Amino acid sequence: MPNPYALADGSSSWSSRYGSFEQLSAQITRYFRGWSLYVGAENLTNFKQKNPIIAATEPWGDNFDSTMIWGPVHGATYYVGVRLNLSK
Repeated sequence: MPNPYALADGSSSWSSRYGSFEQLSAQITRYFRGWSLYVGAENLTNFKQKNPIIAATEPWGDNFDSTMIWGPVHGATYYVGVRLNLSK
């Protein structure tokens, strides 16, 4: 872990303990002859880490730190796709 430092407001740059979070993903696939169709989602709990990059507005500043990302930064993601099964 990097050494913590004091931010401009006097708070520590990071905590030594972080809470747990739930992350739920699901996918359903329907198979047909020679192809399949799938639909799914990731991070259905929609958990997002607040302020994942410290001092993100000052990327060349002394306090910028992108190494403390410990959780998802995007909310729920949904997708649909087609898979072709090519025979040898």
